[in-house]
Amino acid sequence: MKSKIKYFLAGFVIALLLGVGVIVCFFASDAKRPMTYYEQAALSGSKIKLVSFNLSRGMEHGVRYASQDCFYLEYICDFPYAPQEAKDKEALDVFELIRPVSELWRFKTAVLSAYPTTARKGLYDIYTFIQTSDGKWNVDRKTMKVHVND
Repeated sequence: MKSKIKYFLAGFVIALLLGVGVIVCFFASDAKRPMTYYEQAALSGSKIKLVSFNLSRGMEHGVRYASQDCFYLEYICDFPYAPQEAKDKEALDVFELIRPVSELWRFKTAVLSAYPTTARKGLYDIYTFIQTSDGKWNVDRKTMKVHVND
C-alpha cells in the first residue's frame, strides 16, 4: 500500500513540475524578440533582409479560391524613414526576387510586407502585385499598423 502512495505522489510531483515549467515557458517567452532575417542580394546589388517567404493559399471561411494562391514575402526596409518613392523602388527590387517563381507557378498575385525594423511595431507597407492578362505586373500599396504590441 505504501508503494502505491509513493508512486502516486511521485507522479503527482512530476506532473506538477511539468505544469509549472510549461506555464513559466509560456509567460517567460520573450514576445518582444526581434525578427530573425536572412540577407539576400537583390538584382540591384543591395542586400535585402528577408524575414519570411511563404506559399499562401487562397482560402476564406473554408472556401478554396485557387486563383488567389500566391507567394508572400516579408522583409525589413533598408531605409524605413525615407520618402515613399524610395520605399516603393525598394519594393520593386524585392519583388524581382519572387517574380520568376510566381510566374513559374502561374500565380497572378504576389504580396510583400515591408517592415521598418525588426521589432515588428508601428506602420508597415503591404504591396500587392497583380499580373494583368498581357503579362505586366501592377502594384497596389497599403499602409497598415501593427496593433498587437503598441
